[in-house]
Amino acid sequence: MKLRNLLILGLLVFLNGFVLTVLFLMVSREMTRPVATPTEVPTMEPTIQPTFTSTATGAPTEVPPPTNTPEPTPTNTLVVAPSTRTPTDTPVPPTSTPLPLTATFTPAPPTPTVPAPTATPTTPVASPTPTSPRYQYSMLYIQHLPNCGLTFIEGTVWDSDEVTQRSEVRVKVWTAGWEVTRVTPTDVGKGSGYYDVILSTQGPREGNWFVAVVDDDGNPLSEAVSFDTNTVDCEPGGTGHQWVIVDFKANY
Repeated sequence: MKLRNLLILGLLVFLNGFVLTVLFLMVSREMTRPVATPTEVPTMEPTIQPTFTSTATGAPTEVPPPTNTPEPTPTNTLVVAPSTRTPTDTPVPPTSTPLPLTATFTPAPPTPTVPAPTATPTTPVASPTPTSPRYQYSMLYIQHLPNCGLTFIEGTVWDSDEVTQRSEVRVKVWTAGWEVTRVTPTDVGKGSGYYDVILSTQGPREGNWFVAVVDDDGNPLSEAVSFDTNTVDCEPGGTGHQWVIVDFKANY
């Protein structure tokens, strides 16, 4: 144990001596370092700046605004000087409340009454007699229906009351290069004014046709009514034109 303590003591003494030696060397080096000689800095002569001398001394003096010289006023003219209000004046609110203006109602002048003109007796004018229509018959009804078995036209010729059917009436159906005339009734079971004309027995047929009421010599007693037929949508409920119905009525 004594040896160990001696070793530790000797180590401490050595370290202290080493530290003291290092400190001594550092101090000696700082003391022997040469001192830097200051370098002379060239001096420059100052440039003389022009000196501005202010003529105003003390606080600035407020210059009053120019005073307008009033023009001479003619004699016997009252001149009212405008009132001068100091900055410290406080406006006083009005003490009286202005009354609302009351609308004055001015009645409109009476409208002059114009006397009613005296009725002048007029001579009665006879009503014009209605002119007879150009033709004795006119078309009353037309309809296009589908049909796949035949292409044909049928209809009825009515009296002017549109209730009674007319028999012994000639109906002509034609197209370019073809025509046929039938006399009502062509089927007594369908009415005394019934007529029909077969246009095709081979099913749908396309074409543009005319039908009219004519006299015994073939002269027209009605306008010619144009109708068409086609070969499409001939089934029930379709839009085909294979079955055409045209009715006529008498005008007198």
